[in-house]
Amino acid sequence: MGQDLALAHLKAATIPEASGQRFIICAGQVSSQQISDTLRQGLPEVEERTPIGIQGGNPLPEGSYDCSNEKAKSVLGMEFKSLEETFADLGKQLLEIEKSQKV
Repeated sequence: MGQDLALAHLKAATIPEASGQRFIICAGQVSSQQISDTLRQGLPEVEERTPIGIQGGNPLPEGSYDCSNEKAKSVLGMEFKSLEETFADLGKQLLEIEKSQKV
């Protein structure tokens, strides 16, 4: 998520066709349950601290929100990271911040 956003900023600043345009940087819908499931799977060390809920359940209601990243893909050439990769990376970064605060 953060890496995708940083890359999109870089591309928007360096690709002439992107000048003056706005882009949606979103790989798609994600629910809190999906994030929790992903964190428990990808980072076993946070399993006890991650809400369980109904694994694989609680999907977002149909049409709860919609976004299109087609413009970011076509103009900026973006390829978005997967849900698993995005939240595993975020979880690791947050654990590093937490460790540095305990010193």
